[in-house]
Order: sequence, then structure tokens, then C-alpha cells
Amino acid sequence: MWSEPFNYIDLFKDYEVSNYFNIVDIAIKYTIRPEDALLDSKDYKIKGLEIGQNVTEELSEFIEIINKGLSQNKYPSDWQMFYLFKELFQYFSTNKQTSNRLKGETSNRYNYFRGQSHDFELRPGILRENIKNEYRENFEKIYSDFSKKYPNELQYFEISEKSVEREQQLSLLQHYGLATSLLDITANPFIGLLFMLTGDVEIEINERKTLAIPTFYFFEINMNDTPLLFSEVRRSDKNKRLSAQRGAFLNFDKLANQSSIKSINVIKLTMEFEEKSSSIQQLEDCEKLERKKECLKSIQKEMIEKLKEFYYFEEDLYPDFEKQIGYLINKYKVNEKKAKLNLNSFGFEEL
Repeated sequence: MWSEPFNYIDLFKDYEVSNYFNIVDIAIKYTIRPEDALLDSKDYKIKGLEIGQNVTEELSEFIEIINKGLSQNKYPSDWQMFYLFKELFQYFSTNKQTSNRLKGETSNRYNYFRGQSHDFELRPGILRENIKNEYRENFEKIYSDFSKKYPNELQYFEISEKSVEREQQLSLLQHYGLATSLLDITANPFIGLLFMLTGDVEIEINERKTLAIPTFYFFEINMNDTPLLFSEVRRSDKNKRLSAQRGAFLNFDKLANQSSIKSINVIKLTMEFEEKSSSIQQLEDCEKLERKKECLKSIQKEMIEKLKEFYYFEEDLYPDFEKQIGYLINKYKVNEKKAKLNLNSFGFEEL
């Protein structure tokens, strides 16, 4: 699939999502709740689901049932985005024939997941567009140099040797923010959902600010015919996050000695703002974006609060010492702006 010997620059140049993943797209369309709608706790309205091509008849019928329920207001007034995700989790995690195989064969359930704050391509960090080729070219030296500088923390293994040991070391580097050839996935859909909800609602693309598109992936990992890229990395005391996050990886280093691989079936679920029937159409672009952001923020907040009811907390995903200290500091940190306002209300002047 690329020139020999294996290197990240060639892999980046030749990378196509379709080489590794068979993706079916489903978009959740939402908008701002109409002003004349019955008052409820939501600032948004779920308009419906749109599906891509090559879906099974069974999946199409399932989506049609949900859309019919939404259009005819058959769901309770407090039926939230969270419950829609729960229905989709149940369907894709338990149904044996939800894959997009045109031949209609019975397939494995979708059993691994990934949440992203925006609709970025499925790529490991080292293959992303915002990473310089210089980093890809020098990664092995960077990794090796770190192992020499911190021998008690990190060991160096070449791509071709001891892949399990190398994965464990790469996961440690990724833990500290270094881009690697590993793509994180999780065995718990609610953990994936939490990751999807913790990002910013606004992103910048080509120097232009736009609304984020939260994205959730379902992966069909057949344990009887394990895909080449899949890895359950051994846990270690140096990286407690893997256990807390029910983590696994898709490891693109495994391509080093393979000319071809079997693609992984994926359901891609995006949350997209529906502007056609929205009351904000006549607004200026900057004000329109603000209204969209407010709407998405309300969804994020609502879903995070619902996850807390099921005992899923962001801080539990990062059990390592430095992160826990950070959460503790933020928990008891005074809002400086609010504190200043309070002082001024008593006639105090800033020193």
C-alpha cells in the first residue's frame, strides 16, 4: 500500500479512511426549539435522523421508526438527546444484523466506540493534517531519545519488534500528549459519549470559526476474526487511564509488515445543526453562530448532567495524580470575575 521501508510520511501520503474502515453515516439533525413550542427543559429540538448509503433494510426501518416518533411527537416532552443515544447504543450493541454488508450476512455486534468533539477523520495523531512531516520523519529518534533520557519511565522498541511492548510504550507517550500511531477506542459507549461532550462547541478551520459537529463512532470488532489494527494493550501502573477508560487501540504500526488488511465496519454518528427550518436564518453570520453555540452548549450540559446520574464523570477518566490535583484545584477555585464583582458591590476598590 506504500513504499518500503515502512515510515509515517509514506503512510500519511497514502492514507485513505476507506482503506481501513467501511463507514455508514447517520446524522442527528437538531435545531433551536421554536419560540411557540410547549415549554420544557430543552433549548433544542431533535428534527430527525438522516442515513447514508449502503445501509441494511433493517437499519433503515429502525431509523424510520425513530423519525416517525419524532415527527408525530410520540416521545415524552422531556425526551432528551441522551435517550436517543441510549436507543442507538442498545440497537447497535445488541443487534446481530446491523452491519452495512450488502450480502446481508449475520455479523458481530458493534462493541467498541470512540467519541470526538468534532467531525475529524479517523486518523491516529501522527497522521493528522496539523502534524508536521518533520515530526513524522523524526518520531523514532524522538521516542528513542526520550527513552534514554528517562530510562525508568520509558523503553524503546522498534516498529518491527515486540509490538505489544511497543504499544504499551506508545500509549504512555500518548498519555502525555505526544502524537502516536495509536487511535484510542473504548469498550464502554458512555465513556465514548463523555469524550464527545468535553470539547469546545466552536472550532477554527482555515482561519474561519464554525460550529463543532460532535461525532460518535461504533466499531464492529469480531473477536473470532480479530482485525489486524485492533489491540488490547496491557495496563500498567504508569498509565492508569487505560483501565479507567476501558481503553483499547487501533495500532497503525501493525501495517509495517502487511500489504493488505481487512477493513473494520463502522457506524459514524454526527450531531448536525439543522438551519433550514430554524428561526435564526435571518440573523447575521456572527449572531447566528452565537445562537448555534448556545444551543449546542445546552445539549452538552444536559447530556453531561445525565451521564452524572449514571455515575460517569470526566474526572474518573483521568485517575493519574497530576490530573486529579488539577480537578481538585478547579473544584475549589474562586471565580475571580465573580469575586471581583462581589467586592465592588461592597464598595471595595481593586488594590
